Amino acid sequence: MAESSWIQAAVPVVQAFGPVVSWVIVLVGWVVVSRDGDRRERRKEVRLMVTSAITLVHAIEKKAHDYYKTGHPDGRWLGMEIKRELKLLGKMLNGLKRESPGLNFDEQIQELRQRVTGQDFDSAGRVAREYSNGIYLEISEAALDLVSALEERFGDIYSPVK
Repeated sequence: MAESSWIQAAVPVVQAFGPVVSWVIVLVGWVVVSRDGDRRERRKEVRLMVTSAITLVHAIEKKAHDYYKTGHPDGRWLGMEIKRELKLLGKMLNGLKRESPGLNFDEQIQELRQRVTGQDFDSAGRVAREYSNGIYLEISEAALDLVSALEERFGDIYSPVK
């Protein structure tokens, strides 16, 4: 009998708070769905930035190879393009770092810059190099290290399964 009176006493309370509870459930559901949507959208934006940076790294690598295949006067404009694109890449990577501190590639971009613009880059005495010269491999390795770091860290931070 005590059990029956407890249920009878609870019925008016449930009737009074039933609509409130349903609204709370709707609001909590909306917050969860909105948060997940925002997370997916941010992941897409960061992925686009990473893809753009990778494309630029490949372009810099190709231009650097072309630059070192040519002599000094012929490579002057190409050298200016390379410097401009390295600066743009640095800005892109800083943007990624602002989005997510785990996406820090300072070490890799510094290595790429050193490999591309080191030695006799932009010097009057620079001559065309044979493709067997080690500088081509150094540039490609630095580019590959940066691309690998971009892909790996993006996957670590934004992998769908966490």
